[in-house]
Formats: sequence, structure tokens, C-alpha cells
Amino acid sequence: MKKYLIISAIVVSAAFFAVPASADGDGFYCNKAPSASPMALSSFFLKLENEGYQVREFDYEHNCYKIEGYDTAKRRIKAYFSDIDGSLIHTRPDF
Repeated sequence: MKKYLIISAIVVSAAFFAVPASADGDGFYCNKAPSASPMALSSFFLKLENEGYQVREFDYEHNCYKIEGYDTAKRRIKAYFSDIDGSLIHTRPDF
């Protein structure tokens, strides 16, 4: 029985330390370093508009353009785009 408790404690502690940490819990970065020539904001917003996104809030974090708004299916989302070419990097529902 003692053997199983020790193994369980090791597994739980390993899982606890394996979770990546970041300010907002996403644990990723678009680019490791800020890009030397980011995409112009006017071009970025035009690209989003042409693709059907609706932007409520905009921010720049983790070397990404971050938007909160609605995707092409009108679902509320938080999405991260590359600051180099405006490509979608990561998206998640925004509640």
C-alpha cells in the first residue's frame, strides 16, 4: 500500500510541474523575439475584415497581435495572430 502512495505522489507532482505558465494561461509565444518588421496595423485590420472577423478589443502580447471579438461563424473568441504576416496562430473561445 505504501508503494502505491509513493508512486501516486510522484505522478501527481510530475503533472503539476509539467504545466506551462504564462500571464494569461495560454503558455505560448508567436515568435521568440519581437520581429524587426511587423505587419502594419492597417494591413492587419484590413486582412481580418476581409476574412470576416469582428474585432472588439486589440492588444499586442507574446509577440502576437491579440484580438477579442467574433470569428467568421460569429462565435466569441480570443485569437492570436503572427505580427509578421497576420496568420492565425492560436484561438480559443472567449467567455
